Amino acid sequence: MSAEHVRLFFGLPCPDRAAREVIAWGLREQLKGRLIPAENLHITLAFLGEIPQARLNELLQIGESLHSSCFEITLDRFECWAHGLICLLPTHKPVALEYLAKEMAERLTQSGYKIDTRRYKAHLTIARKSPSRPKQAPSISWTVDRFVLYMSKNDGGRSLYLKLKEWPMTSNGP
Repeated sequence: MSAEHVRLFFGLPCPDRAAREVIAWGLREQLKGRLIPAENLHITLAFLGEIPQARLNELLQIGESLHSSCFEITLDRFECWAHGLICLLPTHKPVALEYLAKEMAERLTQSGYKIDTRRYKAHLTIARKSPSRPKQAPSISWTVDRFVLYMSKNDGGRSLYLKLKEWPMTSNGP
């Protein structure tokens, strides 16, 4: 990544209580591999990749233009994906989450950003390169009340996700 580019994504932060539950579940299940630290746990809304710093204000405006109501999410199942990814997912996707992800994708695409065109699949990655497979799914719930524009930085081989801006959600809306 050059000094003129930053690695960005929009996401839903995992609150401290839920993050502790996720980590405790991973320990109970004896997950191996590269476990995601509690402070990095999130559900990605839109991954942007390497973006010129000059476009950062445009992304902040897109974030400002989006509105969503708060919603409950329950991560109650897991999937094991390629490259040893272990992810937690909701059985029932909240309508407000689907709406927010769709609106965000549309606004980003209209502004010329290249984002994943596959159907949105809300998930929280707990481990990478894991040779182990969980035996039992957890049931971890929280109220999603904000979304965030994150910058991903590499700090000596470790990823840090820095919150550039967060937007609160309302108690009513779509």
